[in-house]
Amino acid sequence: MELTIMSRTTDTNMLKWFSKSDRVGDWVSEATRFGEIYMTSAQSLAANVLARIGGTRLSRLNVVAHGSPQRVLFGNDMIEVSNFRKFETFFKLLRGRFTPDGLVHFQICEIGQNFVLLTLFAQAFGVPVIAGQGGESSLYRFNFKKYNRCDPTGTCKVDLKRP
Repeated sequence: MELTIMSRTTDTNMLKWFSKSDRVGDWVSEATRFGEIYMTSAQSLAANVLARIGGTRLSRLNVVAHGSPQRVLFGNDMIEVSNFRKFETFFKLLRGRFTPDGLVHFQICEIGQNFVLLTLFAQAFGVPVIAGQGGESSLYRFNFKKYNRCDPTGTCKVDLKRP
């Protein structure tokens, strides 16, 4: 089963972080997808994915959110290497819920540049995490640069094609 979860930020202080074009991109992304679910936090990411999949295993989890080379924003939670342990328990709830060749695809601007954070996510989820090095196009669903992939073992591969 492939599933897409999209981030929704409700914290007005966090919303100031986004440009007008970011908000338009969010609207376009939501308007052109079907069957997606939403999160407002790291906790709701895990809870909403588990509620949707039931006993089914994921072949791919697409996570659509905002980010930078240093951080991702899952709803109102800004996750960085320095605070990852605070959220790790939620991501570990999805460990074992993937097929043997399952993966997490971060459709998040520039986070593919951060091998340390990608590896932390891969170790928590228990499957490889792949993300683009550049800006993410919400409408066309691709990254403007190549992709990087980090495995739970800490091995990272660079300059890959879109998964």
